[in-house]
Amino acid sequence: FPGVPGRMEEVPNKLGFRTIVDFAHTPNALENVLKTLRSQKVESSSLIVVFGCAGLRDHTKRPMMGEIATKYADKVIVTAEDPRTEKIENIFQDITSSIQDLGSKILRVDDRQKAIEKAIGMAKKGDIVVITGKGHEKSMCFGKTEYPWSDREAIIKSISNNVGIH
Repeated sequence: FPGVPGRMEEVPNKLGFRTIVDFAHTPNALENVLKTLRSQKVESSSLIVVFGCAGLRDHTKRPMMGEIATKYADKVIVTAEDPRTEKIENIFQDITSSIQDLGSKILRVDDRQKAIEKAIGMAKKGDIVVITGKGHEKSMCFGKTEYPWSDREAIIKSISNNVGIH
């Protein structure tokens, strides 16, 4: 069984770290994905997550997702995920509102492609990079317009752009 597109879907690379796409867009789903991947990593490696929360959707889950991401991942990059007509700054503030120490563990990179590139660029041999929230979806909504998008393709593009990765 090859798996389900966008659910713990591994995007193969030859760089010595794992890249995974998952549709996790709720607190429960994000926690399960991160707990599972955390249990698979070796002690000296890092779990890097890229995620966001959809605009004009449930605001109450955003702080929970921020807490979950910082609890299980070693590095967190918060980015756009269908912001629609909501400001990304407001979404980011909601996500980080209950995190006591933002420190250097959490970054904000509004452009999703650049956020994925940042995660790929940080990754070292043995690390796990997981991109959550979009999974199998083929578009992302900005304003009232859907634009073509694929997390899987964004990973492939990031890897090809980062030839000098560790």
